[in-house]
Amino acid sequence: MANRKNIRMTLAAALLAMAAVSTGCGSGGGTSTASGQAPAPAAVIEAVEWNPPTSYFDNTPLNPRTDLSHYDIYVGPSPTFTDNDAPVAAVAAVTAEIGPDGRITGQKVTNSFNLSHLAPFVEQGRIYYVSVRAVGTDNLVSSFSSPVEWDLG
Repeated sequence: MANRKNIRMTLAAALLAMAAVSTGCGSGGGTSTASGQAPAPAAVIEAVEWNPPTSYFDNTPLNPRTDLSHYDIYVGPSPTFTDNDAPVAAVAAVTAEIGPDGRITGQKVTNSFNLSHLAPFVEQGRIYYVSVRAVGTDNLVSSFSSPVEWDLG
């Protein structure tokens, strides 16, 4: 059996191919994170999106429908997250797909999180950083995604 140290989490374009309203653009300069990647520039974002991982770090195939438990969402005042940081939210890796009649028609792999769910827990007028980690059913955890600035203006 392959040695799978963690899940290879490939998140779309700086974690968050932002499926949101983007107003304003940063210059691209900024603080470097522990992974050496600069956070995405501040923008007005409403949700974060990602591509679910399809392999472990050693390239062993991973099926997001059966091998992932959930995603941990991290929010903080700094773009650097560590294993000592606690997630502020967890999102199931697979959710029920509901048909127009209200009945469950199948399952879908989760690939986004609406940040408005966190609004009651953060201060308006501040900039926060958001990062995501995938957690497998075997408790293996991906690296932190590249953080993105979340400007609560």
